Amino acid sequence: MAVFKNESGKTLATTGSEWKAQTFYTAPILDLSCPTESGTTRSTANCSTIAVNEGSNCYGLHWKVPNN
Repeated sequence: MAVFKNESGKTLATTGSEWKAQTFYTAPILDLSCPTESGTTRSTANCSTIAVNEGSNCYGLHWKVPNN
């Protein structure tokens, strides 16, 4: 949940069930062939997170930000 207020503390907007979120950065990624994208859904749910503590073989994935 998020609440957006102006400088005087008046609530301008709050999030609700109609709000959606989109991922634009994911890390750590061990295998760049693992992440999937289908329409507006970006997922790393099936990617391995084994041995990410060391980090030298990991990547950060920057998804393209749409123009709109």
